Amino acid sequence: MDKKVIIITGASSGIGYELAKHLSSDGHHVIGASRTFPKEAIDFDYKICDVSSEASMVELYKSIARDHKHIDVLINCAGYGIGGAIEDTSYHIAMKLHQINVLGPFLLTQLFLPMLKKSKQGRIVNIGSVAGEITIPFQAFYTMSKASLQKFTEALRMELKPFNVQVTNILPGDTNTNFGTNRQFQMEENSLYKDRVTRSLNKMTQDENHGMKPYSVVKVVRKQLKKRRMKPFVTVGFKYKGAMLLSRLLPAKLKERIIYTLYGK
Repeated sequence: MDKKVIIITGASSGIGYELAKHLSSDGHHVIGASRTFPKEAIDFDYKICDVSSEASMVELYKSIARDHKHIDVLINCAGYGIGGAIEDTSYHIAMKLHQINVLGPFLLTQLFLPMLKKSKQGRIVNIGSVAGEITIPFQAFYTMSKASLQKFTEALRMELKPFNVQVTNILPGDTNTNFGTNRQFQMEENSLYKDRVTRSLNKMTQDENHGMKPYSVVKVVRKQLKKRRMKPFVTVGFKYKGAMLLSRLLPAKLKERIIYTLYGK
């Protein structure tokens, strides 16, 4: 694979950091971006950018455009999670999640598309989630955001086809990162959902702690970037490929009953 200029958001930790580290080691010119610098040593360029802020994203674009005539790959990896019942979730927190998980990728893609079109073969990689397909109770807003990212990817693929800019959505399942630690908890003081939410989020945290390593996602992204034609979406991990297949094959009521038993009771 030729050396590429790659922008990766959410590169301060977790999947984003692993992507930046390994793609840089492959010889690519990686530009990581996040609200804070990584705590670990880096050997790639880094820019401070808050993907919930339009001004910050515009400044990131201007900074990169000053130094590069084109970019080859944009990886939208920055993400945020909240846990709790819909009834207990504040509008402000739900809006913040939507800004980071949906509107951030939208604006960054819009800003960098002219530079991607100048590449011989521009690529956009969105880091979605199996949760965009399999709805998890008490994770409603995260699920909604990742479902939106899937539809965003599908529309982009068709709109950008004549410009030779390809788009894919990578769907990890439970991954062992600090994502769960950073998840924002939403619960009213006397919430009727307290016990159920606590059990559900404890189960989710346990699943994440025993989940795949971030490098599993790196391998999938690497493979897609080497392909002549990227897939519309790729589920990471054999177990989650099976779960996605069952989600599409099972009757809706049976699927709901299974997920409710695992995460809703």
